[in-house]
Amino acid sequence: MKPVASINWSQNFFWDRYYVIKLLDKTGISKSHTVVEIGPGKGIITGILAERAGRVIGVEMDSRLANTLRERLTSRQNVEIICGDFFEYQNPGEVSNPVVIGNPPFAETRRLIDKLFLDTPEFGAKTVYLVLQKEAAEKFTGIPQSTLAAVRLGIAGWGRRILEQIPRGQFKPMPKTDAAWVEFKKVRSRGPEEFEDLAAYFFINYQKGGVLINDLGKVFTKSQAEKIAADLNLTNKSIQDMNDQHWRYIYEIFDRLANTRQKELISGVMKQLKRQQEYLPKVHRTRKS
Repeated sequence: MKPVASINWSQNFFWDRYYVIKLLDKTGISKSHTVVEIGPGKGIITGILAERAGRVIGVEMDSRLANTLRERLTSRQNVEIICGDFFEYQNPGEVSNPVVIGNPPFAETRRLIDKLFLDTPEFGAKTVYLVLQKEAAEKFTGIPQSTLAAVRLGIAGWGRRILEQIPRGQFKPMPKTDAAWVEFKKVRSRGPEEFEDLAAYFFINYQKGGVLINDLGKVFTKSQAEKIAADLNLTNKSIQDMNDQHWRYIYEIFDRLANTRQKELISGVMKQLKRQQEYLPKVHRTRKS
């Protein structure tokens, strides 16, 4: 979001107003909603939101874009453009349950996911719509295969679904890959840290191409693993075939039956994994070369 020359911070903007209308039609946003828009940029989404929402707060880091937007939307009394970094933006107390919308730089996806869904205290939104790179959309929704990133969102109480596949030609400059319009909805309260540890342990230790019973056997007894797999009708499936409901069932069994050794086995695994990931270099190149 920071306006730097590096390609790491490049942002890809929509150019077709009618296509954006099609995407926003899937959100049900109305005059009863307050919308916080992440990085409105040139304002193609902002302008349409101004027509539909009761209030729109755009948080734009680039002062030139922010000033241009203020001038262009000066007649819209329901629009406020804040010049600032969304990662430092705190949901103001008077905004109750805002809807968050954003077409952020693809390189900022993981930080954005953390801020909106995983950090504590929580940002305060219950509904979020994001444009994500196609691979990131699949990773965080767990479609077509479950991932630890998707399971963590489920544990935090967030339902996820891809509303629309977005061809890369809808953006200028054109990115190297297609994108997706993804909906996140808060559907339950956040689960315990131990639940995250359990999921992280399984994903770190699961055998690719293996079956669920064998992976469950790394934590549960043989009889426990067999019963869980049978109850879930996943005897010949793998960790990657499980959905949020399956994971909740597994944690319920663990919480009820696990002994001290089993609890110590998984304790702190998620924190350790996050520390390791902080040191992993990551290169993002979203634009077509």
